[in-house]
Amino acid sequence: MDAMITLRNLRRMACFAVLALMPALASARTPIPSPTVTGPVTGGVRTGYPFNHSLFDLSVNGYVEQEFFVSGTARDHTGVQPPLPFTTRMVVRRPIDPARFNGTVWIEWLNVTGGSDVETEYAYLISELLRGGYAAVIMSCQEVGVAYLKTWDPVRYASLVHPGDAYAADICSQAGQALRNPAGLD
Repeated sequence: MDAMITLRNLRRMACFAVLALMPALASARTPIPSPTVTGPVTGGVRTGYPFNHSLFDLSVNGYVEQEFFVSGTARDHTGVQPPLPFTTRMVVRRPIDPARFNGTVWIEWLNVTGGSDVETEYAYLISELLRGGYAAVIMSCQEVGVAYLKTWDPVRYASLVHPGDAYAADICSQAGQALRNPAGLD
């Protein structure tokens, strides 16, 4: 009798697990939308540079750094909340000469543990990225990072909107889609 109760409970738990995962599985099969990308972004009241601008002189290595805004409608990762609009930013560091670009884009989802966007990998990889002809992109994917940008430079980042961290994965995916299929951008 106890074995049947346990087996019955296992079946119930398996059914609940499948039902709980269905919204996430359904959204995983949905094609990633292509967001709108604008920029390069300039100006602001702070430095005229993006927050997290490279501390390395990229120009001596034949690289350029540009910031872009990425806008679209994001879906939450549970599939429960309605899609909501977003505008975030990404900073692109790439070879000036397209012939130097090796075709690979390295992307970093910025860490917000300290309350603002922080690059945790770029400083370790910069030498190889420059030597190998990679493009490097940092993305503000989480709500805390975007909120901090708006306080750091309220003019430059006034148009940024983040619907919450439940939408972060889709925001990052859409920014990646924009990099994969750039429309009208250099």
